[in-house]
Amino acid sequence: MLYRMTLACLLCIVSLPMFAQGIGTWKSFTSLQTATSVAAERNQIVWVGTEGGLYRFNRATRQARTFTNTEGLVETRVTALKLDRLRNQLWIGYESGAVSVLDTENETFTNYLDLARVTQFPSRTIRDFSIQSDSVFVASDFGISLLVPSRREFRESYTRLGALPSGTRVNAVLLSGTRLVAATVQGVATASLTSRNLVAPTEWTAITAQGRATSLAEFQREVVVGTERGVFSLIGTTLQPRQDIGAAVISLSANSATLAVLTSDALILQGATGEARRISGALSQASSVAIDDQSGAFISDRRQSLIEFNGTALASFAPNSPLSNRFEVVVIDAQSRVWGSSSVTSNGAAGFYRLSNGQWRNFTNINSPNTAPANQFSAVVTRNGKTFVSTWGSGLLEFDETDAVRVYNRSNSDFVGIRTAENFVVLPSMAISETGSIWIANLLTALNPIYEFLPNGQIRKYGTTGFGDGREFPRGVSASKIALDASGRKWIAITGENDGSGRGVVVFDDNLTPENIQDDRWILLDERSGFGALPNNRVNDIQVDADGAIWLATDRGAAYVFDGGSVLQQRIPNATNVFDLRNEFLSSLAIDALNRKWFGSQNGVWVMNADGTRILERYTADNSPLLSNNVRSVAYDRRTGVMYFGTDRGLSSLTTNAVEPRETFGTLKIFPNPYRAPSTTRLTIEGLTRNAFVRIVTVSGALVRELPATGGSIAEWDGKDKNGNDVASGIYIAVAISEDGRESALGKIAVIRR
Repeated sequence: MLYRMTLACLLCIVSLPMFAQGIGTWKSFTSLQTATSVAAERNQIVWVGTEGGLYRFNRATRQARTFTNTEGLVETRVTALKLDRLRNQLWIGYESGAVSVLDTENETFTNYLDLARVTQFPSRTIRDFSIQSDSVFVASDFGISLLVPSRREFRESYTRLGALPSGTRVNAVLLSGTRLVAATVQGVATASLTSRNLVAPTEWTAITAQGRATSLAEFQREVVVGTERGVFSLIGTTLQPRQDIGAAVISLSANSATLAVLTSDALILQGATGEARRISGALSQASSVAIDDQSGAFISDRRQSLIEFNGTALASFAPNSPLSNRFEVVVIDAQSRVWGSSSVTSNGAAGFYRLSNGQWRNFTNINSPNTAPANQFSAVVTRNGKTFVSTWGSGLLEFDETDAVRVYNRSNSDFVGIRTAENFVVLPSMAISETGSIWIANLLTALNPIYEFLPNGQIRKYGTTGFGDGREFPRGVSASKIALDASGRKWIAITGENDGSGRGVVVFDDNLTPENIQDDRWILLDERSGFGALPNNRVNDIQVDADGAIWLATDRGAAYVFDGGSVLQQRIPNATNVFDLRNEFLSSLAIDALNRKWFGSQNGVWVMNADGTRILERYTADNSPLLSNNVRSVAYDRRTGVMYFGTDRGLSSLTTNAVEPRETFGTLKIFPNPYRAPSTTRLTIEGLTRNAFVRIVTVSGALVRELPATGGSIAEWDGKDKNGNDVASGIYIAVAISEDGRESALGKIAVIRR
């Protein structure tokens, strides 16, 4: 047999290392620009909490180490930080009400979810911590809770603070001696720890004279209160003005020598003897301040991330990350670069971003002559080394390998904008043909909504012929999405011109003669029986699978047309609806190398088998590291097998076994190697051709196990023989054999029994 004849070559075959992430590995990509909280250590380390996670900034190296939910956080929206320097711990509060404590030496997390599960109050966001011995007082949007770390439990919560309404938001909490102080949205509340029952509102004294209190600090044995009216000292049960700063206080921080006061236009550093230094700056988006033992001041900022006072001026730092956590559109280009857009349209667009070789590059305000600058994209395709990016209002952008941009719009090309503003060119979707033509949907243009951008730069326009129904693009609708089937037909999702409502799909068949409009056909599919019977007229995505079937993701489920040519019949056959996804809002769709269907929805990600008859997996924020159940876009990298999920909280990725099969066999990549068995991790064999199968054999050629073909580049082995028993330690051979049996490849496997 083939594998017996090639065993003699075994000693010259070496398994190459695989540097890609393992199958089943999740990774989160979030924006760290919007900082909410900050804490400073002694050793030039600053911790910054953001709406995209946590990072540790090393002032000496100017480097940042990031943490998201895939590195141990409960979630990525961090709202509060507090250092416990005695125990080398960092307490972390989240928007959901969850709490974590990070051991900063070994980077392990302990999580507390009790407050996140409270149902009595609608908002449970954590705002602050105060730590003393084995007591951690946690300020939240509904009061103060006492956590006892040694028992890993919340002992009690104080939700009625004196005369304040039940569930009053507490912005800060401070334990000063035996006195517990709360800064709330309605003033200050105090209580004594010697009280037998702090749950009772009568044990608290409310002080509301100075309005909303934002922050607390202890300085020179005084409790200092920051409010919307300035800085005060808490003396007994009264607030006495401390210094006139002429502005509302955002945050306070203190050490033994310095009190830091943060306002929207200045950082004020007051010394122990009363002297003050005012450092003015653009701090309207500042969220908190922290001061270290050397009186270095650090500011978290919702626009600039981290602002550091270096002794003479304010300087900002932001880790490399996307500008925003909104990934409304995600596209993988021909170089496996990941593109993300903050918006589908120009409304609310905050820029777009690209991940390449582990680094993000952000794009904002790209100039487009005579119209609005580009701050988003709708689609991306690659042709002849150039990357083409379509936009909402700014036309078509062409990026070369140096990121120099050429713009195609009304001022310099045949692109025409919407009927009410022809310079505003809206191109919501693109698809590229095998010949290199880029087919483009042009939204709300007066004539010819379908463009063909040829490789020679020429633009052809289609749709408006005057030939009537079935021979031109339907009137009163616009093209919003376009895809090409295996026969070159264009499948175009359409919406109403006036109300934007879904109107189904138009199939444009140019009869493979694009230069001749006389034989063009335009076929309408919608919810009506005999016209396709789509599950819903709002079609959000269109993809073509390995069998040539056309799949549609709609507002109320999924459907497919197995034979695209069937819609050219006099009576259009009904599409096949996917029963398990009926009535599900589906935002997006990707099809992997194993022909599985991945749907994005408002309820997470659904993975269907090839014909849509079975749910293979469902990923949600509860059962996986998916950042949010609100999945706006799904994209797939065929070269690496990585699926990307764009959400309203960032970008999630999952490494799958669906890698594009090789054209011919090369060297097999086998990992981990050596393989320790038994193991919950499977051994991966990568580098297969389409429908190749793998035999695991001993060095003498005896068959141990045959792994069936998957269709992709990867096979997996669990270290067991054909009878289900763990194999013995030793050397084994992976023999990959092509579908027709004419080609093979070998790889050596070392197995070590535990």
